Amino acid sequence: MISPDRSRPNLLLRVLAAPGLQERSQGGRRGPHPPGATTEQLLDAAHRAKLATAQMTAAGTPVTDLRSTFLTGDQTCYCLFEGPSEQAVKQANDTAGLPYERIVLAVHVAAKDLA
Repeated sequence: MISPDRSRPNLLLRVLAAPGLQERSQGGRRGPHPPGATTEQLLDAAHRAKLATAQMTAAGTPVTDLRSTFLTGDQTCYCLFEGPSEQAVKQANDTAGLPYERIVLAVHVAAKDLA
């Protein structure tokens, strides 16, 4: 089992599996994207995440939106954040009005870091 590096902030992944999503209230909310989402809608969502995390960081909770990957064949979106806790990343996504199925701890392994 791979363990996260506790000397660095947590990497947390926001996951939205798209098929058949319905609107839901905040806190594990589902929404109208990404099924059939346009590039503009995905860019807008990324922009809102960036603004929400910047506001939280300015207020004293350091959260960073690192990147998003949308798997078109699976209609699934993975968004990687760096922050102190799952709750902080949930708050950032709720503030931005972004849907998610779950937010989970992630471990990043880059090929360039391997011997």
